[in-house]
Amino acid sequence: MAQYLKDAVSQAIQTDALSQYSPIFGLPRLRRAIANDYGTQLGRTIDPDSEVLVSQGATEGMHVFFVFFGPNYEFAQARWPSSCLSSTPATRSS
Repeated sequence: MAQYLKDAVSQAIQTDALSQYSPIFGLPRLRRAIANDYGTQLGRTIDPDSEVLVSQGATEGMHVFFVFFGPNYEFAQARWPSSCLSSTPATRSS
């Protein structure tokens, strides 16, 4: 590896707070961005600290969702970070 790349990686690790594991509920900056995006789409204010949860993976996110809302809910449309940064809100199945 070229020395300038090693130096850049070393500097990033030493100065960038994002080089650690992310907080359990997601990075505050990411939660704020999600809240702003959904707030615009839904026409209301969304609190990033109490209404937004960023999970470490789909399985963990669905588990948390079903623990709080039960198995009678379904995801209207699943989306992955590679396709888009927001997803359609979940809806109750009939």
